[in-house]
Amino acid sequence: MAVENHNRSEGTRPSEVAHRQSYVRRVNEGAEALPQNCDADEVSILCECGRGECTSTLQLNGEVYRSVRRQATWFIVIDGHEVPEVGRVKQRRGTWTIVESTYSPNGTEVASDLVHEGP
Repeated sequence: MAVENHNRSEGTRPSEVAHRQSYVRRVNEGAEALPQNCDADEVSILCECGRGECTSTLQLNGEVYRSVRRQATWFIVIDGHEVPEVGRVKQRRGTWTIVESTYSPNGTEVASDLVHEGP
């Protein structure tokens, strides 16, 4: 299966992508908090790449998902959906990747020395 090129679309500002990333993360966190999902061994989430046209989902181990959520600046994207203008790859995990945002939730760029590097 070929991976589509999911680099930022022409005319899309990094602040817009960052805003969508934060929105999708909140959606995922809300779905994960539902009673039937809160202790699930596996969770299904939307890709948090921030691209307006992306509707991809992925399955993750529930504990792994919750551990990534502990880092406020980390987002989970399908491998290949990284948007370098708004974040950098922290870890590749096969079919999905953890990216660290270089933008705050309100869409303003964060100085690279202020972004938490994590363990």
